[in-house]
Amino acid sequence: MNFNQKPPPSESERQSRNAYWISILVGLILAGSGGYALWAGDTDQLWSIVPIFLAALVAYWVTTTGRHLLGSMMLIGVISLQSILAPLVQRGAGVPSAVGSLALIGIISLATLPRRYIGRVLMIGLFVAGTSVLIDLFGGASRPAAGFTQIRWIFSLAMLAT
Repeated sequence: MNFNQKPPPSESERQSRNAYWISILVGLILAGSGGYALWAGDTDQLWSIVPIFLAALVAYWVTTTGRHLLGSMMLIGVISLQSILAPLVQRGAGVPSAVGSLALIGIISLATLPRRYIGRVLMIGLFVAGTSVLIDLFGGASRPAAGFTQIRWIFSLAMLAT
């Protein structure tokens, strides 16, 4: 090893850097989704976008202060909660929410958490996705239909592509 070379980053440094970039990426994608919802005149979708966007901003702040595990777990918790609440309020939002939440929880856990937590968090992600689909399937017919489901599908596919 040369004196001018830096040693490879530790696993914790890599996880912290990943948490930083994931929170920025999620924030930018959600800002775009929220902008599209406003532009299209569908402000009903903002209730599902704004909480995760704010959580991404807080996760970014927490990550920059050196607590990337807290930021990652908080982001996973808000994504899980939104994924379960969306089909309770709107019909047809369960499958896109399930795909998006499973993709986000998988990305965040694999990139930012220690190995000993990954299996548990992925199981929680599968449980959340399954619960979201089941709530949507067996929920009451009186719920209004989800409008602009394209936004959810675009977001879900964008998260799967990353």
